[in-house]
Amino acid sequence: MPTFPSIQLPDAGGFKEIPIDTTIRSGASAGGYVQTRAGHTRDLFQFYLPWEALPLTDADYITLKAFISTVRFGAVEFTWTHSFTHTEYTVRFREVPEFRLNSDGGVPGWSGHVLLEEV
Repeated sequence: MPTFPSIQLPDAGGFKEIPIDTTIRSGASAGGYVQTRAGHTRDLFQFYLPWEALPLTDADYITLKAFISTVRFGAVEFTWTHSFTHTEYTVRFREVPEFRLNSDGGVPGWSGHVLLEEV
C-alpha cells in the first residue's frame, strides 16, 4: 500500500479532524418519528491538512503532485501518519487537492489543502 510522502507538516492552526456521521436514518413515519441506527461499528474521520501560513516548497509540491497521481486522486487508499499524534491511518483523498502559487507575506510557495477520509 502506498504511503503519504514525507513533506512539510501542514499548518497546525488550520488542521482539522472532522468526524464522519455514519448514522442511518429512515424516513419519517406517519407520526413524524425517525428511526436511526449506527452505520458502522467504528468511528471514522476526515482530516483537513492546510498549507496556507507556510506554503509548500516547489520540491514538496512536486512530491505531493506525483503522489496524488500515483494514488489516482481518490481511487487508491494509502497509509498516512497523523501529523501531530503520529497515529497511522488508512485513508484516501476525499476531494481533488487544489493549490495555488502564492507569495503573500514574503514566503513564496504553494498554498492549498488536502482533505483525507479514513477508510
